[in-house]
Amino acid sequence: MSNRPNPNRNKASTRTAQGPQPATPGPKPFWQSPLLWVIAFVLIVAVVTGLLAVNNSDAPATGQETGFAEVIGTPLARFTDPDTAIGATAPSIVASTFDGDRVQFGNDGVARIYAFVAHWCPHCQREVPNLVSWMDGTEVPDGVDIVVISTSVSATADNYPPSAWLEREGWTGTTVVDSEAGDLALGYGLTAFPFWVAVDADDAVLFRATGELSEAMFRDLLDQAAASVGTASR
Repeated sequence: MSNRPNPNRNKASTRTAQGPQPATPGPKPFWQSPLLWVIAFVLIVAVVTGLLAVNNSDAPATGQETGFAEVIGTPLARFTDPDTAIGATAPSIVASTFDGDRVQFGNDGVARIYAFVAHWCPHCQREVPNLVSWMDGTEVPDGVDIVVISTSVSATADNYPPSAWLEREGWTGTTVVDSEAGDLALGYGLTAFPFWVAVDADDAVLFRATGELSEAMFRDLLDQAAASVGTASR
């Protein structure tokens, strides 16, 4: 059936129509105007946007949650117990900070303790405040550096973003971000979180472990790292 109007049918109906013709509709009330509804919608969007901006004004600034990261040298074997990588030379690290600055660690005569953490890991969520507490009032020995490596980042997981998490916990030490592929974690043989790696001033692996450390274990790692500084070959 065609949707086109039938001119003959329209003429017939006009000729046979009887009685009074319907009155011409008057103007619609102002509140039924499409223009008025458009203006109201725009105003509502503007108000909601303004409220969201106010509510987020005090939110902690977040940074670059993942970035460029690579290891230079031979990657370490996956962590096992007993650890087959003790004494092996750890690869150097080139990575980005939350601010996007690029830094490099290794082959510089500095001993380091690396803490690999994931923002969604409940053990890491307990360990970072412990680390902050241990560092309060502790003078890190010359030639020793403590580095937190944020890895395994997921925007849909708990406690995201890691930059805001570490800021809330009061960690102000050296921090770098891993790549989306986890190149640093893979290069250092990570198998679980938190993952600790201590290397001496010649980049030889002193210690690797998964899980939460005690304060005594952490301070022992500091002592081992510091003892290597004076005997480093570099």
